[in-house]
Amino acid sequence: MPSISSTHFVSKAIHVDKMSITPRQEPLDQTIPAQVAPDKPVCRSVWRHMIGVGMEAHYQWSGFCLSRRGFVSRLLPTQFGSLRAFDGVNSKAPIDATVVVLHGFGASSLDYADLMMSVSKQVKRVIGIDLPGHGGSVTVANATVSQMGAALCEAVSGLDVKSPLVVFGNSMGGLAASLLALYPGNQVDALVLSSPAGAPMTEEAFSELKSIFSLRDCGQADSFVQRIFANPPRGFMRHVYQGAVRNQFEQPALHHLLATVSSKDLLTAQSLSALHAKTTVYWGEQDKVLPKEQEDFWKLCRNQAIRVVDVPGAGHMPFFEDLKLVSGWIVDACREASKGAKVN
Repeated sequence: MPSISSTHFVSKAIHVDKMSITPRQEPLDQTIPAQVAPDKPVCRSVWRHMIGVGMEAHYQWSGFCLSRRGFVSRLLPTQFGSLRAFDGVNSKAPIDATVVVLHGFGASSLDYADLMMSVSKQVKRVIGIDLPGHGGSVTVANATVSQMGAALCEAVSGLDVKSPLVVFGNSMGGLAASLLALYPGNQVDALVLSSPAGAPMTEEAFSELKSIFSLRDCGQADSFVQRIFANPPRGFMRHVYQGAVRNQFEQPALHHLLATVSSKDLLTAQSLSALHAKTTVYWGEQDKVLPKEQEDFWKLCRNQAIRVVDVPGAGHMPFFEDLKLVSGWIVDACREASKGAKVN
């Protein structure tokens, strides 16, 4: 999912209690009347230009913060193009593990900069990768979904990652993380998935889900913003998010991805039966992006390797609403994977 990464833009009226996020006691978003940016052509054009400039400045700042924390931007060559990665090593971190962070649809690693920097305080190596067609990645024109998946797997294989390897993925990044763990030759020790996409759906249901990401006007952008947060922004910041998601979703590569991905590219219960990485799926109880059937699929697939945790009060992107909580999920998985590696 797209986002403006800084947690400074998110309401601080949140109480954390172990695995829960308790939002403000206010009416749910469906009771909030739509608020859209001005629809006069000139006003709209100027507004969106201002949003674009602000987003570029924000991403520049996020990249600068990452570099100050020791992250290096690099391109990972694959047969289907190059993927941008932010690779950070903290030799003083107490946990000897590697984390790969995979973002959601329409976003990039820079949207997860705060999360990456938080995890890097405890884990020796953290790598954020821009998925094919996103951020600073440059992939071949009209690449298929399977080719994009192969590019990610090839990129990670060339990173010289030392075990244990923990992969975090949110939304579409959760599907990418799952496919990476299932890819032959990639030794993923643990998955931390936050509202992962990818559960099997009928073509009709999948088309309906994809329509959520087709933002043709301000009203649809506003509806999307209301979906991705448990506690949606209001007032001026609501307009900012509307403009941000519209700007991000206008990328031609994203339109191509939406047009070509089908239900055949999704996971199946049979494919997950071959998943050996220890997997924890965290699902926000106020997730309004993915249908409940998506979580139910993971619950049906639970076994010794897969567990599902409901997170009260959390939306589709809980790291946005409580950075410390989600960072803790990843660090705990790294700590456990590191202990297992020492035993073996």
